[in-house]
Amino acid sequence: MLVNLINITYCAMKMLPYQDSSFAKYQSESVQEFRFALSNR
Repeated sequence: MLVNLINITYCAMKMLPYQDSSFAKYQSESVQEFRFALSNR
């Protein structure tokens, strides 16, 4: 069950830059870089 939650979270972090234009600059970055950028906002 925890593995499914982790997978869903990972997929959401990968898809968000493609769904929201304000995050478009993060499309080519890794999930870790994107997560770090979100935590600094």
